[in-house]
Amino acid sequence: MWLMSTGSPSLTSVAQAPAPDVAVLDRIRSPDGVEEEGFIEADLDDQSDRSIVRRANANPTAAAASIHCVLLQPTVPNARLLAPIAYIRRALRSFPRARVFPQPKVNQSRTRPVSLPIAPSQVHIREITESNKDAVALLLATEFPRSKRTVWLEVFEKLAKHQAPAGLPQYGYFMENEEGAAVGAILMISSIVRTGNVRTIRCNLSSWCVAPAYRCLAYSFITRILKKNALTYVNISPAPHTLPLIQMQGFSHYCTGQFCALTIPFTFSRSEPVEIISTGVRPSSHFEEFEYDLLQTHAKGGCISLWCVTPDRAHPFVFRPRLLGGFVPYVQLIYCRSIDEFVLFAKPIGRFLTRRGRLFVMMDSNGRIRDLIGVYREGWWPKFFRGPTRPRLGDLAYTELGLLGM
Repeated sequence: MWLMSTGSPSLTSVAQAPAPDVAVLDRIRSPDGVEEEGFIEADLDDQSDRSIVRRANANPTAAAASIHCVLLQPTVPNARLLAPIAYIRRALRSFPRARVFPQPKVNQSRTRPVSLPIAPSQVHIREITESNKDAVALLLATEFPRSKRTVWLEVFEKLAKHQAPAGLPQYGYFMENEEGAAVGAILMISSIVRTGNVRTIRCNLSSWCVAPAYRCLAYSFITRILKKNALTYVNISPAPHTLPLIQMQGFSHYCTGQFCALTIPFTFSRSEPVEIISTGVRPSSHFEEFEYDLLQTHAKGGCISLWCVTPDRAHPFVFRPRLLGGFVPYVQLIYCRSIDEFVLFAKPIGRFLTRRGRLFVMMDSNGRIRDLIGVYREGWWPKFFRGPTRPRLGDLAYTELGLLGM
């Protein structure tokens, strides 16, 4: 079987082919005389030599318009075939040049070897204790470059003063490799939360990090931590790049943004007769004993704790002083019995905070808050939870923000 390659502008080669291919690797000569290797497309309507010859003799131009490659099956070329080939060659002079598909070339100068991560052979997950907190502090300082080892040691000192529920770690967990080095850590602040007569255990996960060589084990590390389904876990400061992983672990939004309320003018609501006292004085009105302990504990941790006392009841409030952008003072609402109570006492609280140089209050919210003057920002400091009890807005007590100021 003979294959004749008929690429434009002229017939350039005749080669023996084992089968009627529709795309043939051949050499094509361009108008400037340079030959290049490529694939010549073929579109054969009829593979019979007799019909091709008849069509070529009748109308060479029409035959050339539908033929890129001509397949013939004679044993030897003869004069009967040469005449139509001459007509075809002349007709193909004006036919568009066949497309050339050059073979890809690899630029060796831009290639570099890629090393795939290798899973560590063996790691252990242990509780953070007094004996290993120094190594964990060094790991945290390495993975969070803006912090120092001494800062994390101070964090451990504050956590040591907080009483964790029985059966839960005092500081958190860390991952240890086969050489005994800390390669991953997560802090856990566990506490008993009371809402009315209901008590639940809430675990605040914070400062989760894994060394680069062991990040392939990050998901299994956090999964081992979350194995107790009866507990409620919260993450109030997730890093943006960890959000997909957090949602894969079963966490859900309970706070989607922040509401920023001005202190002056603070609210359009009516003013309630109220007396504001500090935590050093026990109110004369009714209050819960756990509320007094809550205010005392957070006041020792640097928060602004106060009572709004009415003849019927003493209402507790806790705020964490902070700086926006490093120079604008404001406070973050840490604890109140409900957002409605905050709105009710907004005017006296606003006057109290303004006298202390705090211009606005940030609070967890899922939208605008009625009767408060301010703006709502979607996506600012979202918070997530996993477990049987959904946290309520206005309760960040005994979390990293309330106890540690992080």
